[in-house]
Amino acid sequence: MHIGSLRRLLFALVVWCMSAASFAQIGVGVVVAFAPPPLPVYEQPLCPGEGYTGNQKLDQKYQQQQDKQFAKQEQERQKLQQKQEQEHQRLAQQKANEARMQQVEQRHQQQTQQLQQKHEQQRQQLQQKQQPATRSKPPK
Repeated sequence: MHIGSLRRLLFALVVWCMSAASFAQIGVGVVVAFAPPPLPVYEQPLCPGEGYTGNQKLDQKYQQQQDKQFAKQEQERQKLQQKQEQEHQRLAQQKANEARMQQVEQRHQQQTQQLQQKHEQQRQQLQQKQQPATRSKPPK
């Protein structure tokens, strides 16, 4: 669920509450002051480029490894984003106080940073794993 969808859902909830309130003469309002932090979208390195060996089969193998890693990282990023959005919705339904919301927001930012660091380390490890072959076989 994207931030836009979350906003539409909250807007619909507020409108519904307002219409019910005018009929029953009771009002309930829920305001969420902040959304989960935006998660970065990673750019996939292109081949040929850095690490290009000139060996078509080897380059295809490296590209497949990079594609597989990118797809896995994107899945992890989307899973974390979905989990964080669900937690925000749950807090809104529970009418959590602002201090609790800020605490959760800080935790979400830490989770996002940790995931970014993990993905960068994985990218660097794959790049290092692929480098020895590129150094030993210069392009023809």
